[in-house]
Amino acid sequence: IETTGLADPVPVVYTLMEERFVAARYVCDGVVTVVDASHALMQLERHREAVRQVAMADRLLLTKCDLVDGRVRSALDARLDVVNPGAVRIEVRQGRIEPAEIFSSGIYTTEGKLPDVVAWMGEEQLRNAIAQSSTAAVTWRRKAAPVFAPRHDAGVGSFVVDFDDPVPWAGFSLVMGRILRKHGADILRVKGLINVAGDPQPRVVHCVQDVAYPALRLERWPASGPFEDHRGRLVFIVRVLSPEIEDGIRHALATLPGDGVAARESVGEPFLPTRCWLGQFLPVAGKGAIEVAGWVVQAKRLGGRSMASI
Repeated sequence: IETTGLADPVPVVYTLMEERFVAARYVCDGVVTVVDASHALMQLERHREAVRQVAMADRLLLTKCDLVDGRVRSALDARLDVVNPGAVRIEVRQGRIEPAEIFSSGIYTTEGKLPDVVAWMGEEQLRNAIAQSSTAAVTWRRKAAPVFAPRHDAGVGSFVVDFDDPVPWAGFSLVMGRILRKHGADILRVKGLINVAGDPQPRVVHCVQDVAYPALRLERWPASGPFEDHRGRLVFIVRVLSPEIEDGIRHALATLPGDGVAARESVGEPFLPTRCWLGQFLPVAGKGAIEVAGWVVQAKRLGGRSMASI
């Protein structure tokens, strides 16, 4: 599916993953965004859709790099590091690129392999930046001393939220929805792997600004790397959040309501950004296919008679 230059990719991917009739027939292989090196800095500053296109990309194809000098290219790379450090970047010259470089690239790939969640989250890049920085303290994994959240550029930073214990899914969905609704304009991206109470399979979550991307259940936890301890983590890339707001987000995620309470409270919040997580059919990645079990029943009226179509 090729979209226009300023299209928002979130509704397209949401339809592919969440609408059961569509999901039974199509799979979101990945999101590829073309980045015009000569105009990207301006577009990312002015257009919200451009930020979402880069933030949701699994591959970034950089074009017109020969038209910019080293200073502009370095500034662009730094900006892309902020919005989506985990995306693979490919420099394209005269439109030439191997098809294999852009297919089977996403977290929702169904090639029978477990997605590389660590690379997708940009975990290594973030840890390196944290280790070299000296601003707001956050905890990363089980370290005796605090490490620090980096300030990527003017007004943009990141922090990590760890979950020592499995979380109630409905409670987590409710709190994350409220966070996105309140602070979505200042949230560039949230990516995470969550350990859900009562479910041995971890769930991938992805949010861009005030929109929640469909969640995905992995077949199993990564066997090595930072997630071998089965602890959930969220990586936030944000704009200009005061320490008080960041502390408030951390506190809300540390005091999640139970599923029963969350279910009752969510009834009164029909426009919650994460409402799709509460009743979502969760596909499983890593088994070679995404399957939908069930029928789609749609009422029709023909010749004045009401009928049910299956």
